[in-house]
Amino acid sequence: MPRIRERAPGVYEITASTGRRDPATGKYGQVSRTVKGPPRRPGAKGFPKVVEIEAAKLMAEVEGGRHQGERRTLGELLDEYLRHQEARGRAPKTMLEARRRAERIKSDPIGGKDVRRLTGRDLDEFYARLASAGGRSGKGLHTTTRHHFHSLIRAALNQAIRWRWLSPPSPAGEAQAPALAPEERVPPTPAEARRLALAVSEENPDLAALIFVDATTGMRRGEICGLRFCDIDIEAGTATIWWRCSDLPRTHAAALGGKGNVVKAFPNGVVMLSATKNKKRRRFALDPITLAVLMEQKARAEARCEALGVTLAPEAFVWSQVADHSEPWRPDRVSGAFTALRNREKMPHVCLNDLRHFSATQLVAAGVDPRLVAGRLGHDASVLLRIYSHVIPARDQAAAQLLGELMRGEAG
Repeated sequence: MPRIRERAPGVYEITASTGRRDPATGKYGQVSRTVKGPPRRPGAKGFPKVVEIEAAKLMAEVEGGRHQGERRTLGELLDEYLRHQEARGRAPKTMLEARRRAERIKSDPIGGKDVRRLTGRDLDEFYARLASAGGRSGKGLHTTTRHHFHSLIRAALNQAIRWRWLSPPSPAGEAQAPALAPEERVPPTPAEARRLALAVSEENPDLAALIFVDATTGMRRGEICGLRFCDIDIEAGTATIWWRCSDLPRTHAAALGGKGNVVKAFPNGVVMLSATKNKKRRRFALDPITLAVLMEQKARAEARCEALGVTLAPEAFVWSQVADHSEPWRPDRVSGAFTALRNREKMPHVCLNDLRHFSATQLVAAGVDPRLVAGRLGHDASVLLRIYSHVIPARDQAAAQLLGELMRGEAG
């Protein structure tokens, strides 16, 4: 039974044993709760009814396993939470970034804090420390980066409540979350995208073709590296994204990607993962010019295979660094080649992923249904509208002008 004592007139402390020893101290764990009620009269038996009701509630929580009694630090909770997320098959790169943030949290004093004693103020002070130091520039972490730390901690604490390691409410709700800056992208202009492709059309036609196709399809880097010739339907004019490539170490990718997620590992260190980033396979249309670029790329691959005395396999990769195209081009080497090109062309503001944003921005600005654009890119429509919201006002103005002109025509 819980122990009740009146700490001050009308203020009662209820204490109950969890029946479990804390492995860190060897002592039995206890939980307590402070309740306000009417002052206890001298010589009275028992306690006010409101206090006894709260004592019964606390005892029911203990018996139900809500209060484990073991001291768990925020760092330990993060480890358990990330293992749980890995078992659910979260994307390897997503988990890698989450683990990096978890290690940063564990290296801070807050990482050793008992989650049951964690407060909103503790979190606010941690976010302030991130803002004052820890960035590469020595000026602290950007507000969006700090928001990502908050999101990880909030998700872990919510999971702790579901596991009954922590009683609600979550301390993350009491903290002031760092602001999430709008994800406004500044992609290359059509002229810049064409210039990048043309700049290497003679010396490195493979890279030129990759840049062209990436700009017209908006594929992710891992997806375009994993594209095979059998994924392209010439007659239908479509391409299907079945796999994605990752240059994570095979053991790391296997651990992060869940059971059976790694389809194949290649000698160059690339692993083929069994699904796209959002776990959905998708098909999208290809325009005649992009199809022609892909057919030219296939002709180059066939010529290389012919020189080796072999036949180009249907499952051969469209872009490869081996002559028979049996291995995909390493994603990090694709990024390296693109970075060297953009530096040579004096376009330091453009990165490989900006070709994907170029595709999305041009389609949204042209008035294409955002749901269709999202489907081509493998995005959720709400995510697409959030990232490319800066393009919408121009289309809104065009829509308003169209309606006005229609009404003026009706009036005339």
